[in-house]
Amino acid sequence: MNKKILKQILLIILFVIFLNLGFFYLKTLLFKEVEILSTLIPFLIFLLFGATFFIFFLFSRPSLKLQIPVYLLVFAFILLWFGVSGYIIVGGLIFALFLFLSQITLSKERENLLKISFCHLSQKGCGILLTGAAILISILLFLSPRILGGEINLPRPLFDLAWPMTEKFFASQFPGFFGDMTVDQFLMLQMYPNIDELLEKYLKSQTPKQTPSPTLPFQGQIEIEFYKEIQKQLDEAKKGISQEVLQKGREELAKTFQIDKKLKGDEKMKNVFYEMVSNLIAKNVKSWEKFGMIGLILIFFMLIKTVSIIFNYVALLISWIIFKILIATKFFMIRTVKVDKEEIVLE
Repeated sequence: MNKKILKQILLIILFVIFLNLGFFYLKTLLFKEVEILSTLIPFLIFLLFGATFFIFFLFSRPSLKLQIPVYLLVFAFILLWFGVSGYIIVGGLIFALFLFLSQITLSKERENLLKISFCHLSQKGCGILLTGAAILISILLFLSPRILGGEINLPRPLFDLAWPMTEKFFASQFPGFFGDMTVDQFLMLQMYPNIDELLEKYLKSQTPKQTPSPTLPFQGQIEIEFYKEIQKQLDEAKKGISQEVLQKGREELAKTFQIDKKLKGDEKMKNVFYEMVSNLIAKNVKSWEKFGMIGLILIFFMLIKTVSIIFNYVALLISWIIFKILIATKFFMIRTVKVDKEEIVLE
């Protein structure tokens, strides 16, 4: 086995190691309840180094016999990390295909260049590789239980982003309402006669020398304290209500909110609203479900591609530094090759 093959195998090993580390953090990020930044940053770092060493592998002009096992290995690791399903198989095949397309692109670009331009070649190859990665990640985002869970509904992070304004609107319609209150507390709130009087009484007890004229909704620490007081009052009032009345109220609430499951009473109203919105979306898009899935994946793809523009330039900088180190250690060498070229002329 000659030195060139050994170097190519070393680049493959580095690429596979960083790729699998990236897959590990990507799976943790999308399929487990963890802090986003603590997993997103390592994933991006390992993706960057994985892409860099794959581009270096392509710079070494590997034979097709060496490339095919690499693509099959990448596809196998995708199935191993994310499971076997129709979406994952399609995403894995697309990612492997884009790895192959990056090799074809680099080969053609090298033929058109008389002088090696690392930045040009690296940007071309890395851009195609990241496009394949963006498609795979878009499919995984669609399948992620933290985002959509493989169904057409409102992504929970988007709902959480819009919830503060929604909560204030409902608080203006139902004084005393807040998202963390339970279903039973919400039902008791409808029965509570003088929530504004309770607010004024509470504020006077906290600030006896002032004469406030509060209105709901309002902001600040006093809001939190008052909502705790409301919860306490509603839980006390609940003790005087029979289970039959509460159960009937839960059933009416589920019917009003178009929720198919039976409410137990301890569900948070914020989660009830999210389920209501998700059910409405799912029912309204049933007739074009497949197009909706494709559309959502395309939306994820466009968002990732927009962000990856910055990532591509960072990857270019890091790969250029590593390339210079490899040139200095004589891992790579740049040599001049004479080329005979034919052209058509008039005699």
